[in-house]
Amino acid sequence: MKELEVGKQYKQALIDSETGELLLCEEFTHGTLHTYEQKAVYYQKNEDDPRTFLNVKVSAFPVLADRLTCTQLGHAVYMASYMNYDGTLYRYENSKFPMTRKELAEVMQVSQRTLSRTLNQLKDSKILSEVTVSVHGKRKQAFKMNSAYFFRGGRQKTGKAGVTAKLFTETMRQLYKQNGAAKTGFFCKLLPYLDKETNIICANPRRDSSIERAKPLGVADIAKITDVSISNVSDYLRSMSYENKFAFARLSAGTGKSRKLLFIMSPELASRTKGIPTAEIMKYFDVLNAA
Repeated sequence: MKELEVGKQYKQALIDSETGELLLCEEFTHGTLHTYEQKAVYYQKNEDDPRTFLNVKVSAFPVLADRLTCTQLGHAVYMASYMNYDGTLYRYENSKFPMTRKELAEVMQVSQRTLSRTLNQLKDSKILSEVTVSVHGKRKQAFKMNSAYFFRGGRQKTGKAGVTAKLFTETMRQLYKQNGAAKTGFFCKLLPYLDKETNIICANPRRDSSIERAKPLGVADIAKITDVSISNVSDYLRSMSYENKFAFARLSAGTGKSRKLLFIMSPELASRTKGIPTAEIMKYFDVLNAA
């Protein structure tokens, strides 16, 4: 099998072995990950990360993903990006009072009717609740996220949080605004498969990278996990973006017959490790460079 050149664009076809039907034709960039060993430097781990983030309990996330459609999950995560350390939603970090129903509809850019339907779905699924809180001596209605799935801060006060992923609030909000709730929910359904070292979407995200290679998930695997069609998955992985960055990078790894196509989630959107993403890895997500 001919070796690929670094930096060049290639296509990979997926064909039904029984019917001969072309299921998808995926483009990718052959990058620096020639083996499953981590040769690219993903994070500058010795630097403080100033970004505001939301913790998602990926160890409990499969239950959440099963309860909600991609659209409902996208709405839930977007709402959670506005939660304070006590779990209640505030429009701004320094807001005096919790977010009202009117304000929530405004930030979600939906009608009151759509908001009511979404809130009812999330309350029925025990993702969110309406509570009364005391603020400066006044009783206020508030929306509160379930801490079984979302929390703010380094760790919870009530014991171990389990396996978590960080969602960076500013970039996640931009992802939601540019792509909508359904695609944002699709993105979030992949969080339990986010490799803790390299952000590869894989079957063994909790692996010991010193002795075990990542087992990357392909388009068909991702379609099954997210309950999204193969054609839509291919489109989402190729086109989802925020600001001037792609949500996913597509790189090849390995040599010869062992070559695999890797889908890597942008570490500016989500991460399971500390540190700031390096320019070396972020160049693969740059929309302008790909144009």
